[in-house]
Amino acid sequence: MITVPGFDNASWRKSSRSTDSSACVEVTSSGHMVGVRDSHNPDEGLIGFSPAQWKDLIRRVKHGKFDL
Repeated sequence: MITVPGFDNASWRKSSRSTDSSACVEVTSSGHMVGVRDSHNPDEGLIGFSPAQWKDLIRRVKHGKFDL
């Protein structure tokens, strides 16, 4: 994964459906980038998306494009 700078003081959020023991992702936005990270490993594996890329990813997930 690519580590993207600029999210040091970000306010991260995760799904309200997440529990403390579940593996989940956290998301933040800096205006020009959307950051995504693993809630259990927040210092590694940060990925940055443009807002357009993030919207496209969410659309594809909702339409089952990544279902196994």
